[in-house]
Amino acid sequence: MKVAFIDRSGANSIWSVLYPIATKLALTGHDVTILKVDDGKQRETLPVPEGTTEVRIPVPAANSLLLLIYQQVYLFFCLINIARSNSFDIVHANFINPAWLVRIVFSLYKAKIVNTRHELSGSMSRHWRIADRLTERLIDSQVYISLTVANSFSPQSGNKFNCTIKNGIDVRAFDRDLKNSADCRKSTVITVGRFVKVKGHSILINAWANVVEKHPDARLVLVGDGPERHTLERLCAEQDILSSVEFLGWMSKQDAHLMIKQARMMVVPSDGSQEGFGLVVAEAMALRTPLVCSDIPVFKEVASDTADYFPAGDVVALSKAINSMLDDKDKMAEMTNKAASRVAEYFDQCLMAEAYIKLYRKLI
Repeated sequence: MKVAFIDRSGANSIWSVLYPIATKLALTGHDVTILKVDDGKQRETLPVPEGTTEVRIPVPAANSLLLLIYQQVYLFFCLINIARSNSFDIVHANFINPAWLVRIVFSLYKAKIVNTRHELSGSMSRHWRIADRLTERLIDSQVYISLTVANSFSPQSGNKFNCTIKNGIDVRAFDRDLKNSADCRKSTVITVGRFVKVKGHSILINAWANVVEKHPDARLVLVGDGPERHTLERLCAEQDILSSVEFLGWMSKQDAHLMIKQARMMVVPSDGSQEGFGLVVAEAMALRTPLVCSDIPVFKEVASDTADYFPAGDVVALSKAINSMLDDKDKMAEMTNKAASRVAEYFDQCLMAEAYIKLYRKLI
């Protein structure tokens, strides 16, 4: 079986999900190609798994609508050249850019198109929704990473290969990390993610002012970066809480996991408008770090009753939830044990990889 995976080069959250599938395919003798679209503005990308072939596809940056059109035309012809020189059995696409072009090009060359839906339908811009609708019929199998994502799309009638396969993490690696790291939890609250409005960092910072009134030794650690960073730093200054807040920027997965492990709790305050799964929620569960999450359907789907929830955007409720968790260590221990068991049962990447490979075999 000859399989290609494709997405933007810097989409590391996507590659962290796809690489276990690629690794299992390569280990069992299949031909695996990793196609990475690079506009020169991507973050540092994850190295590809051993036994797979990486192909970089450099494209012009899209800084305007006209440049976006040029980029997409350029990418179209790049994909044509790749399709001509390869006979892929399966091409596995993900986000709508570049998935809509992948559907057009590789279906012409008789490859079966698997498209994993990571995003909520309503989170796509209008032009991408149009591109999606025009090319949707070319998909041989739509895979949804959660029921929340599946429910956001209109069902494709008559396609028996549509299904939900939930994202997985390397549960065994997390177990090893837990055994090899000292448990030195302090009164540290951590959040990890890109600094954009939908992730809810401003809600957390506003709530933090109430938290430090009751727990003056508590510290808030923000891992990540993005266009909202300066706004968030200014908000901390306005709230006079800069001394208890630390911005660490981007860090490797391994370093981020160590920070999560050593934190008293993880807070995930997203507003829900763009959350298709919440991989960091599953990671915190595997690391046995207590969770406080916004009360949105997908977080409930992942964490169930192993986290505390607050109404999305509610500053007062969030500060109460954090304070309650800091005050109740027994409750935290009970929740984290249940969370670790839930991850092992439902979100093991081995189960995810097996489900995808079984799907590929059915398609061909």
